[in-house]
Amino acid sequence: MLIHIGNEYLVRARDVIGIFDLDGDITPQITTEFLKASQKNGRCESAVLDLPRSFVLTEKDGKEKVILSHLSSSALGERSSSLMKNFSPHSNVREENSSFFKKKEAKKF
Repeated sequence: MLIHIGNEYLVRARDVIGIFDLDGDITPQITTEFLKASQKNGRCESAVLDLPRSFVLTEKDGKEKVILSHLSSSALGERSSSLMKNFSPHSNVREENSSFFKKKEAKKF
């Protein structure tokens, strides 16, 4: 199943790791660092013509991608939840979904 995330941009629901909010006064520092690293590594794409309100983190074939969206995280959440009603949580469980966070944890120790 596909989720429309803006400007004719579609992602597969099973590839979505998370939908994150950028529509606020304060964006946490870890989020800012993550987005900068994604842009630097060429893993960031944009489905926006103006300022992004959210981003979608996806993983396909072991490769992560960040897609900026002009839609709010709540709107994207509603779109994805309507598709995921019939999703079995045991069919596609990912442990610590993002290799970015695994790398961050590895650096701490």
